[in-house]
Amino acid sequence: MSLMKLRQHQTNFKFSSSVGIFLSIMVATTILVTSQITRANAQSTNRDAPTTLSTNIISVTGLKSEAKTYFYYFIAKSGELKLTLDIDAGSTNGNGVVSTVSVQDQDGNEFSQLLAGATPGIPGRQVKKIKFAQSTPVILMLTLPQGATANYTSKIKIEGDYQLINIR
Repeated sequence: MSLMKLRQHQTNFKFSSSVGIFLSIMVATTILVTSQITRANAQSTNRDAPTTLSTNIISVTGLKSEAKTYFYYFIAKSGELKLTLDIDAGSTNGNGVVSTVSVQDQDGNEFSQLLAGATPGIPGRQVKKIKFAQSTPVILMLTLPQGATANYTSKIKIEGDYQLINIR
């Protein structure tokens, strides 16, 4: 094939600019979604290296086969902090399920604790308000016990005076 015919042949296969933009958006979306999934799954089970919170909502699935404790870190600022613990047992957990949240300082001294239980079809909720006189580094410890007959969901919502940064 001559050079002239080869160049003519190559130009016939050029993508329109809209197809190129579409492919670029698809690749960027795939990378973004994958990075979000990875971040959500990287929850610390180590008290000395807690997950630094980047959002005010934590959602975790409790597994029927194993107990888990997760640790999160944030700054409670001077003022009131409101924590809401929701738990949903789903429709197949005959025994019901319980989750606990302990709000502690970095030495393990407890400021407050939340406990919520749920049975099939009846979700549970507990809300606590905690006052802090000054900015305080906080470790939030979420415990998901073993013994459920199916997987279940626990969700913690943080509201009020707090800061989601990585300063320790």
